[in-house]
Amino acid sequence: FAVLVLATKYVSVGSIAAAGACPLFAAYYFLYATFAPAAWVCTTVAALTVVWAHRGNIERLRAGNERRIGQKDKEA
Repeated sequence: FAVLVLATKYVSVGSIAAAGACPLFAAYYFLYATFAPAAWVCTTVAALTVVWAHRGNIERLRAGNERRIGQKDKEA
């Protein structure tokens, strides 16, 4: 999260990437180390929910309209 936010100045990029990585790390921990598949499913659902919640940010990123950290609002 922090590396991507610092590199891109977009908090939404860091959040979406962290949500995408979470099921991957959870797969190792919950499916390999402790074998708790229900916990992995819950983690994956939570990650998908985070990405779904950021769908507006994704559209603004694609359009080039997403605000960066420190960027001032445009005057109306």
